[in-house]
Amino acid sequence: MAVFMTGIRSSLSIGLLLIAGCASRGPEIPTYRSSDSASVESRVAWTGARASDRHVDDLDGIDTAGDDPVLDAWVTRARALRMEAEERRMQDAGVLMERIRSTEGGPRAGDLGTLADLRRSGLSPSLDSEAGLILEDGIQTWTDAALDAIEHDDAEAAVTALSAISMAAADGRHPRLELESRNQAGRLMDRIGITRDRTLPPRVLAYTLDRLVSVHVDRPEWRTLVDAGFTAAENACSNDGGRRTIMDIRASFDERTASLVEKPGEVPSRIRSALRMVGRRLEEASEAPQSIFGKGVDGVRIFLEGMIDTTDIRTRAYYGKDAESLERMLNDTYIGVGTELQSVPEGIILSPIAGSPSRRAGIREGDLLTEVDGVAVDDIPIGETIERILGRSGTVVELTIRREAPDGSASTLVIPVVRGEVERETLNGWRQVGHDRMGRPLWDWIIDPESGIAYIGIREFVEDTDRRFRAAIAEANRELQSVGGPDRQIEGLIIDLRDNGGGRRDSTERLLDLFLSDGDLFATEGNQSDSDDRTPASGRNTRLEGMPVVVIVDEGSASASEILAGTLQGRAGAIVLGERTFGKGSVQQVARVPDGYLVVTESWFKVPDGETGTRTIDRFKNPHRWGITPDVSSPATEEETIDFLEERGGWRSGLGQDGFNFEDLPTVETTKDRPLLDAVILLRRRLAPGDHPVVRDQ
Repeated sequence: MAVFMTGIRSSLSIGLLLIAGCASRGPEIPTYRSSDSASVESRVAWTGARASDRHVDDLDGIDTAGDDPVLDAWVTRARALRMEAEERRMQDAGVLMERIRSTEGGPRAGDLGTLADLRRSGLSPSLDSEAGLILEDGIQTWTDAALDAIEHDDAEAAVTALSAISMAAADGRHPRLELESRNQAGRLMDRIGITRDRTLPPRVLAYTLDRLVSVHVDRPEWRTLVDAGFTAAENACSNDGGRRTIMDIRASFDERTASLVEKPGEVPSRIRSALRMVGRRLEEASEAPQSIFGKGVDGVRIFLEGMIDTTDIRTRAYYGKDAESLERMLNDTYIGVGTELQSVPEGIILSPIAGSPSRRAGIREGDLLTEVDGVAVDDIPIGETIERILGRSGTVVELTIRREAPDGSASTLVIPVVRGEVERETLNGWRQVGHDRMGRPLWDWIIDPESGIAYIGIREFVEDTDRRFRAAIAEANRELQSVGGPDRQIEGLIIDLRDNGGGRRDSTERLLDLFLSDGDLFATEGNQSDSDDRTPASGRNTRLEGMPVVVIVDEGSASASEILAGTLQGRAGAIVLGERTFGKGSVQQVARVPDGYLVVTESWFKVPDGETGTRTIDRFKNPHRWGITPDVSSPATEEETIDFLEERGGWRSGLGQDGFNFEDLPTVETTKDRPLLDAVILLRRRLAPGDHPVVRDQ
């Protein structure tokens, strides 16, 4: 199984992308018929939007000078919303920078993270320069703190400092540092407090080494990986006696393998046998009370992580509880309460998933979790908190939360939640218009009936995403035909990929097959077979070729999202709108092994490029041109994006405490979702007819 993953730890969102799979197809949809009636002015505005890096309301020809008063009003509103947001960012940045300067003992990590987010979203040149200097100083301050903590063997302080570096580096100017520091913090957290019931069996070293050598894109040599494992084990020893033990184990390994000749991509059986011996010796050396690594530390895991650390940032082993967490994330559904947990200094912030048991029970966004079944979360690791929340379907877990009111007061509530199946709604329309008897949402797919513009939001790519996409297209066509007659069809399409961290390759390819009738849908480079992996368009399933498309992206759009956005931009004439994407362009192979999972980077994927034909987009592989750059800029802060996507896909089931209110329905005239409004404006301008008046449906 090969996948694309945005995260480097199981606590981060990941996306699965299978190399091969059965076609899910779905309902048949009609072939798009181009009316070719757009005016010259509308085509000029559309063409001028390509690679403009301008805002929609600044594009030449976007105004119609009264020919379309609805569009002109939308443009005026979009300009006002953008200017308000820019002014708010400037004010917030000024206040924040003053607070950072006056903070005794150095800048707080949260303040640096907020400033980095504001800078990424766009500041004036002077404020941008000022913010850049403050962030650089903050990075240096926390780097010094991390080095000092590591020197004094204070792992918890090192994790805090490395996390702060990652937050300060999230301004779009430090693509490698942001992930490298987060990765170091994550790997260090894995090594803190590993108790005996989580130790790894000695055999994991041999088959992990074999997998790394035979699959990894960098073609590592087994000797390099083993040397790194021994170095990590030696550095982890708590005294000189322990280091002598590691040297003795290494001497035994070298004696058994001295005559072997290195062969690329192969691990001789004698190496695997010798490494099993190393694992057994490390297991014995980890036994209490004479452990050479300190209380509760697993020497096998230390050696394993040492080998993996020499590869790349996204290669990882998941064993024990980590494997169970990964397995839940790889599945489209799981049993639980359906809430995301974020650890903050005040406790654990809850974010209930739309339609989930926790939302039906009354958990709200921003609730602070304090106890699980009477056990204070401050007294246990977050991993144990998650395990206590999970359980069998139909059982009850009591969550004690602290909720703040708008006036600043707070109340403590004990909310019983019945565990059940949590199914992620991977596609959504532009607004929810109701729900069925089972609590599933009913969507409005048409955002502009006059122009025939449809909207489909894709939150992640799962096995049947392409089937659901086809169903949404079919339903959108029926919506139009119900008010405009049987000849109506979708004339333009908005695909929203914001905060979509990736997904399955097969469903992504089938989506692209709807838009492209020839050429490659997908291509990689760098795999160990020395041959590029390509998937050609079938030509049999193309239904939407030639349709005007706007793709909305942001910094959370990664992996499979970047394939879809970049390929539609480069080969289907789509306009990409929003922010520069994440830049995650590596393919991971997920292997189920006896004790868990191995996730190994096997190749780099490529997207079409006007200058070079194709290019890689990973921020590590292509540090200067990583990610997908939008044609039209429409930035938003992280807080704004959360609100925008809640309005788009934060549906209500109508069950329990999860009520649905028809009076809350957004309209194009009332939404504050700036990227969405920009996309509708761009498509409506593109579809404005020349000699034919706009037919307005009632």
